[in-house]
Amino acid sequence: MDISFNCDKCGQSLTIDEVGAGQLVDCPKCGTPLEVPYMPGPTKPPAPAPRTDKQVAGKAPRAWATQFLILALVSVAVFVLLYAWRHVHDQQSNWIPVATEATLPKFSEELRQKAESGDANAQLNLGFCYADGKGVPKDNTEAVNWIRKAAEQGNGTAQMVLASLYESGEVAPQNRTESEKWYRKAAESYRGLAKAGNAQAQCVLGQFYEEGKGVAKDYVEAAKWYRKAAEQGDEDGQRSLAECYKEGKGVPLDSAEAEKWYRKVAESYAERKRKEAEAGDATAQSNLASDYENGEGVAKYKDYTEAAKWYRKAAEQGDASAQRSLAGFYKDGKGVLQDYTEAAKWYRKAAESYRKAAEQGDASAQWWLGRAYEDGEGVGKDAAEAAKWYRKAAEYGDANAQYSLGRLYEDGEGVEQDSIEAYKWYNLAAAHGGLSSAPVAASDRDSLMEKMTPQQIAEGQRRASEFVTKKKE
Repeated sequence: MDISFNCDKCGQSLTIDEVGAGQLVDCPKCGTPLEVPYMPGPTKPPAPAPRTDKQVAGKAPRAWATQFLILALVSVAVFVLLYAWRHVHDQQSNWIPVATEATLPKFSEELRQKAESGDANAQLNLGFCYADGKGVPKDNTEAVNWIRKAAEQGNGTAQMVLASLYESGEVAPQNRTESEKWYRKAAESYRGLAKAGNAQAQCVLGQFYEEGKGVAKDYVEAAKWYRKAAEQGDEDGQRSLAECYKEGKGVPLDSAEAEKWYRKVAESYAERKRKEAEAGDATAQSNLASDYENGEGVAKYKDYTEAAKWYRKAAEQGDASAQRSLAGFYKDGKGVLQDYTEAAKWYRKAAESYRKAAEQGDASAQWWLGRAYEDGEGVGKDAAEAAKWYRKAAEYGDANAQYSLGRLYEDGEGVEQDSIEAYKWYNLAAAHGGLSSAPVAASDRDSLMEKMTPQQIAEGQRRASEFVTKKKE
């Protein structure tokens, strides 16, 4: 199911896969951070096993379908690692929930030393570093080696990740026997924590039963564990139990019960976000501000004054997204008195923050810095510099940057006009079916095709396929 909504700032229509509900996305036209609404109700989170992005419909030739499948497979491994990292098993606290990609483990010599000394969590984190190429050269063999070491010590998350990697055939060679073996071990590891009362483990065990991973598929048993997690206030458990009632899986079909648990999810989510923001978490403050700006999530209605307050709190902590949003508020006089000097100040701070992160290889920051140069926000307007930063992020695989770079090639801004290159980058961006930039990229690609010869389209597809192949190596 897709969720459709509009950007409040520019009116751009966005369509997002339901698994993105509650997450922040950037408007592909104006770059405004937007939270994907829960429509018509909260949606179920991704399961532990990897999923592939949906295909974006378009008028491209049949060869596009083959390229899409290749791109979808590439995304599988990254999705598995990101999902698993959100629930890292720790010997002391059992779980360390991590909400964003920015908090993925970063390589350090201390991390390597801990891993080599036998610390299972360090081994798992070092495996993530090698899989993602963060701080060390990307090395799938080393990634699997370290994740396996952690799995063999009984780390449930490592066992789940290893099973998923063997199942997908990305990062590790596809091996159904090994996948099933590690799913069974993971299920037993999670069962121990679940029986001890750990709500997150109960939810994951429920997902194992729902999908038949490591255990026989059993919807009744899945619903049982979801309920245990839900009754402890676990949002994922509440959302999953609501889905069970909505679909009649393991419990009688009951729309009233489904609605009841969906409401609990919304209430738990709102309370958690506010507590995190009040505790000083800059990301939570920025997210809360976005809720007030858009009248969604925690906020029951739009309140620009409250939004500006929370953006300022996050901005003063160095949150680049909040700095940019606060600048926009001063520019437009939203929630604050219109003040172009203050707007310019915060645009400069945002550009500086993005530059620091961009120079460290953060693809999202590279895209934002590109936007700053393209729009002249906090830096001098410079299309060539925008193209430079878009390219860095696009080559990493950032869909927003791929779309933006394609647009520059189509218009000949900052780069020499090149319809073939534009088609290539639009095509790659359109493959990210769950992201807001994908449908826009697909639409622009299709419009561009009408001006291209069959030979140019074929060359654009070849270049896109070559890019995908190189990314897999």
